[in-house]
Amino acid sequence: MSDTKVSRSMTDKSIRKVDVLARPMCPQEVDHTYRGHAYHLGMRPITDIRRARLRQLIDELFDGNQAAFAESIGKSRAYVGFWLADPAKPHAKQISHATAREVEAKAMKPAGWLDVDEAASQSVIPDPAILGIALTSVDKVARDRLIRIEGQMGVLAPVVMYAYALAMRTFAGKLPVRGTVRGDKALDDFDRKVAENLGEGIESGSLGPLEYVAGRSKKGPIQGKAKSKAAGRGRT
Repeated sequence: MSDTKVSRSMTDKSIRKVDVLARPMCPQEVDHTYRGHAYHLGMRPITDIRRARLRQLIDELFDGNQAAFAESIGKSRAYVGFWLADPAKPHAKQISHATAREVEAKAMKPAGWLDVDEAASQSVIPDPAILGIALTSVDKVARDRLIRIEGQMGVLAPVVMYAYALAMRTFAGKLPVRGTVRGDKALDDFDRKVAENLGEGIESGSLGPLEYVAGRSKKGPIQGKAKSKAAGRGRT
């Protein structure tokens, strides 16, 4: 396999992962790499959403002054201009997932703020059953990693968004039956995927600082590559 193919494969995987995190209401992965793939009605590429939200942020906080905004986040005026440029221009740059989280933190916005398409999100009501599965899984996974839940759900919001999107794709139209072999296996598999996402968020620093159960070091939960303790345990 050539370096070009390897690079493109890694990029595609990264872009699809960002989609899952950014679009809690999307019932399937949306591929921004191949223009021929259709989007759900009313949905825009994450790159377009971040560009529009960045403009909104600059207008709200700096009255449209890009230079002042650039200085506040430690970037050059030209670099911010590259983010806002027409994507068809050769000098245009995309706002990466890590950069989006960094900008949000410096602008005192919650994690994921740049990824929310306000026009699309206002008309969507979450499915309570799917949301319940997502929240239960995040709660179990965090506790298994000895992460203190109380007072930290805001920090874990990106993981909840990911879990909801994953549950929508996995269980939409056919919810797992708790207490059955097939249902419990599906939920355990779901927990493992949520655990992987949480671990990546901790290791990359995109979730920010987290408090752990007193008396246990952070190193153990962060490594979290071991098998989930959730297997074989019932859900409430």
